[in-house]
Amino acid sequence: MIFKIDDRAYDQGYSCGLTGGFTADCPYPKGRHAPDSDNRSTSWLSGFIEGKAEREAAKREGRPMRLPQTRSIPR
Repeated sequence: MIFKIDDRAYDQGYSCGLTGGFTADCPYPKGRHAPDSDNRSTSWLSGFIEGKAEREAAKREGRPMRLPQTRSIPR
């Protein structure tokens, strides 16, 4: 099974993680409330995890936080 990232949801999640938000801030349906074809919640959570990791790494390394890179994801 190939999972396709929803870029908009990913970027929203990344921003939330980068600014110190919470997983409960996800605006998309989750679990049994989400249709099988809706990958926005998982995309948002993936971005959130990356944003949170970047926030923590920047703090640990004493550097500015990086914005998400344009990523080439196979379609």
